[in-house]
Amino acid sequence: AEIVSLPGWRSACVSREAVKAHATARLIEVCRLKVPIAEVQLVTKCCGAPIPNVQILADGENCGSTGMLGGQVHCPLKCGDHTLRAIHPLVMPDGLSSPLTMTSATSCGVQLELPLERLHFVCVAPPGASADGVSSADLYLVGGDLARWRG
Repeated sequence: AEIVSLPGWRSACVSREAVKAHATARLIEVCRLKVPIAEVQLVTKCCGAPIPNVQILADGENCGSTGMLGGQVHCPLKCGDHTLRAIHPLVMPDGLSSPLTMTSATSCGVQLELPLERLHFVCVAPPGASADGVSSADLYLVGGDLARWRG
Protein backbone atom coordinates (compact mmCIF):
# COMPACT_ATOMS: atom_id res chain seq x y z
CA ALA A 1 0.00 0.00 0.00
CA GLU A 2 1.18 3.52 -0.81
CA ILE A 3 1.48 6.34 1.72
CA VAL A 4 -1.11 9.07 1.29
CA SER A 5 -0.09 12.52 2.51
CA LEU A 6 -0.91 16.18 2.30
CA PRO A 7 1.38 18.93 3.62
CA GLY A 8 0.24 19.86 7.11
CA TRP A 9 -1.89 16.73 7.63
CA ARG A 10 -1.07 13.39 9.18
CA SER A 11 -0.24 10.61 6.72
CA ALA A 12 -2.04 7.29 6.62
CA CYS A 13 -1.58 4.00 4.83
CA VAL A 14 -4.08 2.98 2.16
CA SER A 15 -5.83 -0.19 3.27
CA ARG A 16 -5.97 -3.28 1.06
CA GLU A 17 -9.75 -3.00 1.07
CA ALA A 18 -9.54 0.50 -0.41
CA VAL A 19 -7.15 -0.67 -3.12
CA LYS A 20 -9.48 -3.59 -3.95
CA ALA A 21 -12.54 -1.32 -4.04
CA HIS A 22 -11.03 0.87 -6.72
CA ALA A 23 -9.58 -2.10 -8.67
CA THR A 24 -7.06 0.15 -10.46
CA ALA A 25 -4.56 0.21 -7.57
CA ARG A 26 -4.01 3.88 -8.43
CA LEU A 27 -4.62 6.64 -5.97
CA ILE A 28 -8.06 8.20 -6.38
CA GLU A 29 -8.93 11.58 -4.90
CA VAL A 30 -11.71 11.11 -2.39
CA CYS A 31 -11.85 14.63 -0.97
CA ARG A 32 -9.82 17.80 -0.49
CA LEU A 33 -9.07 18.95 3.01
CA LYS A 34 -8.92 22.66 3.66
CA VAL A 35 -6.27 24.15 5.90
CA PRO A 36 -7.69 25.23 9.28
CA ILE A 37 -8.24 28.98 9.70
CA ALA A 38 -7.39 30.96 12.83
CA GLU A 39 -9.65 34.04 12.95
CA VAL A 40 -7.51 36.50 14.94
CA GLN A 41 -8.18 39.96 16.38
CA LEU A 42 -6.74 42.19 19.12
CA VAL A 43 -9.25 43.24 21.79
CA THR A 44 -9.14 45.28 24.99
CA LYS A 45 -8.88 43.20 28.15
CA CYS A 46 -11.45 45.29 30.02
CA CYS A 47 -14.45 45.02 27.69
CA GLY A 48 -13.40 43.00 24.65
CA ALA A 49 -13.65 45.98 22.27
CA PRO A 50 -11.80 45.28 19.00
CA ILE A 51 -8.72 47.39 18.23
CA PRO A 52 -8.68 48.75 14.64
CA ASN A 53 -5.78 48.67 12.18
CA VAL A 54 -3.76 45.86 13.79
CA GLN A 55 -1.36 43.87 11.60
CA ILE A 56 -1.58 40.15 12.42
CA LEU A 57 1.33 37.80 11.73
CA ALA A 58 1.43 34.02 12.08
CA ASP A 59 4.89 32.48 12.31
CA GLY A 60 6.32 35.71 10.92
CA GLU A 61 4.04 35.73 7.85
CA ASN A 62 1.72 38.73 7.44
CA CYS A 63 -1.91 37.50 7.45
CA GLY A 64 -3.47 40.98 7.08
CA SER A 65 -4.98 43.87 9.00
CA THR A 66 -8.04 44.08 11.25
CA GLY A 67 -9.08 47.20 9.31
CA MET A 68 -10.93 50.28 10.56
CA LEU A 69 -13.56 48.17 12.38
CA GLY A 70 -11.11 45.85 14.15
CA GLY A 71 -12.43 42.77 12.38
CA GLN A 72 -10.97 39.29 12.35
CA VAL A 73 -7.95 38.41 10.22
CA HIS A 74 -8.06 34.95 8.65
CA CYS A 75 -4.76 33.08 9.04
CA PRO A 76 -4.56 29.68 7.31
CA LEU A 77 -2.47 27.43 9.61
CA LYS A 78 -1.72 23.72 9.47
CA CYS A 79 -2.20 21.64 12.60
CA GLY A 80 0.58 22.13 15.13
CA ASP A 81 2.25 24.88 17.15
CA HIS A 82 2.39 28.47 15.89
CA THR A 83 3.19 31.97 17.12
CA LEU A 84 0.74 34.82 16.55
CA ARG A 85 1.92 38.44 16.70
CA ALA A 86 -0.10 41.66 16.72
CA ILE A 87 1.59 44.86 15.51
CA HIS A 88 0.01 48.18 16.55
CA PRO A 89 1.21 51.46 18.12
CA LEU A 90 -0.41 50.42 21.42
CA VAL A 91 1.85 47.36 21.66
CA MET A 92 5.10 48.75 20.27
CA PRO A 93 8.00 48.38 19.95
CA ASP A 94 7.87 44.56 19.97
CA GLY A 95 4.21 43.90 19.34
CA LEU A 96 2.16 41.36 21.27
CA SER A 97 3.00 37.67 20.79
CA SER A 98 0.97 34.63 21.75
CA PRO A 99 1.40 30.89 21.16
CA LEU A 100 -1.36 28.99 19.35
CA THR A 101 -1.76 25.25 18.85
CA MET A 102 -4.07 24.17 16.03
CA THR A 103 -5.45 20.74 16.92
CA SER A 104 -8.25 20.18 14.43
CA ALA A 105 -9.28 20.91 10.86
CA THR A 106 -11.98 23.36 11.91
CA SER A 107 -11.61 27.12 12.11
CA CYS A 108 -11.12 28.74 15.50
CA GLY A 109 -11.53 32.27 16.83
CA VAL A 110 -8.55 33.75 18.65
CA GLN A 111 -8.74 36.97 20.66
CA LEU A 112 -5.40 38.45 21.67
CA GLU A 113 -5.92 40.73 24.68
CA LEU A 114 -4.33 44.18 24.95
CA PRO A 115 -2.85 44.32 28.48
CA LEU A 116 -4.36 47.09 30.61
CA GLU A 117 -0.93 48.16 31.85
CA ARG A 118 -0.21 49.41 28.31
CA LEU A 119 -2.92 52.11 28.70
CA HIS A 120 -2.42 55.37 30.64
CA PHE A 121 -4.53 58.45 31.29
CA VAL A 122 -2.64 61.66 30.50
CA CYS A 123 -3.92 65.11 31.46
CA VAL A 124 -2.74 67.95 29.25
CA ALA A 125 -3.21 71.49 30.60
CA PRO A 126 -2.21 74.79 28.99
CA PRO A 127 1.10 76.40 30.10
CA GLY A 128 0.80 78.17 33.47
CA ALA A 129 -2.20 76.14 34.66
CA SER A 130 -2.02 74.87 38.22
CA ALA A 131 -3.58 71.85 39.83
CA ASP A 132 -5.67 73.92 42.25
CA GLY A 133 -6.53 76.76 39.89
CA VAL A 134 -9.59 76.98 37.69
CA SER A 135 -8.53 75.88 34.27
CA SER A 136 -9.49 73.49 31.55
CA ALA A 137 -7.45 70.52 30.49
CA ASP A 138 -7.71 67.65 28.06
CA LEU A 139 -7.69 64.04 29.22
CA TYR A 140 -6.28 61.42 26.83
CA LEU A 141 -6.11 57.66 27.01
CA VAL A 142 -2.77 56.71 25.47
CA GLY A 143 -1.05 53.40 25.01
CA GLY A 144 2.47 52.10 25.03
CA ASP A 145 5.52 53.92 26.31
CA LEU A 146 4.66 57.29 27.91
CA ALA A 147 8.09 58.69 27.00
CA ARG A 148 7.08 58.48 23.33
CA TRP A 149 4.02 60.67 24.00
CA ARG A 150 5.98 63.44 25.73
CA GLY A 151 7.35 66.04 23.51
